Amino acid sequence: MKLLIFFFVPTVCFASQTYTSFDSFFLEQSCRMFLPSSKLEAMHFSKCESCSVTTQWQTTSTATKTRIRLENGVISINNKMLKLRNATSFPGEITNEDDLGIDTELFHAGSNFCLHATPLSASGSAIRHKSVYLITSKPSAKLYKLPSLFSSCHNVGTQDSRPTFLHIQYRYETENDLPVGTTLTEYKILNSKFTSTGRTIQSRFVDPENVYRFIVDK
Repeated sequence: MKLLIFFFVPTVCFASQTYTSFDSFFLEQSCRMFLPSSKLEAMHFSKCESCSVTTQWQTTSTATKTRIRLENGVISINNKMLKLRNATSFPGEITNEDDLGIDTELFHAGSNFCLHATPLSASGSAIRHKSVYLITSKPSAKLYKLPSLFSSCHNVGTQDSRPTFLHIQYRYETENDLPVGTTLTEYKILNSKFTSTGRTIQSRFVDPENVYRFIVDK
């Protein structure tokens, strides 16, 4: 008499990770240039009641301290002036003097800096855009305005010592008025130009009504 023994192997399904913000996704990517811990504390002051507010930061390195100031659309790094309107902008992005207001956050990594802020005038879907300015210092100080949709300084990474970032665009499907997700295309800055690396990622919103909850399509 033969005894037949059956083994039942349970099927395990692995669900895609659900992200609740694009920053949480950025920070999971490798080689981030600006981490939350690289944020500098801001100081605000004004010369008079009717004067514009100046925001100032200072690096914490004891070797060489760097002072950064933001006032009236001008960033000063140890008295080296960089005007927002003169920034090299990613195609489709427009620079404005009020891009960076009193709520601007600044991050520091080595000789590079990044500032981001949501424009004070933004409302509705416009709050999904954040002005992101990257400052590189080698071979000389250079100011770039990066893509704004769902972006932040945490979107900036490095590849072969070159800054990289993801350009995010809405993704639609037939007969859908609302976007179903996004396409994220990676770019690097090479010779002061934005160059695609050829890497793309697609996300899908868990609920099209909530664009901050999404999964990454495999």
